Amino acid sequence: MLSYLHWQFIVGPAWLVRTAWNIELALLQYFSVGLMLRTLFAHWHKDAVRYERSSFSQILISFAWNQISRAIGFIIRSTVLAAWLVVQVVYLVLALGIIAAFIAAPFVIAALLVWGLRLIL
Repeated sequence: MLSYLHWQFIVGPAWLVRTAWNIELALLQYFSVGLMLRTLFAHWHKDAVRYERSSFSQILISFAWNQISRAIGFIIRSTVLAAWLVVQVVYLVLALGIIAAFIAAPFVIAALLVWGLRLIL
């Protein structure tokens, strides 16, 4: 009985927490959060226009296209980061719920057994 209690309340939850943490690290890698934050304002796919020093209008056109490329990169990277944040919140709620349910399961089962027996008797 003691080994079961040790597993149910110490070993099992510790394993669940380690597994949840590993999945958390996998989500960070899958969504490339570090890279997205470092390159948030970078050009989209390094699609930068070279500045030609031929005329002032060419410089303005190059500047405008570079800003459009940065804006597209920002929008796409922000969307990916927002999707990661939604997945992260859902995952956090589910992981905490699973861990809490695992710890509470013996108490819930015992309470339901007592309640069922009271209904029968």
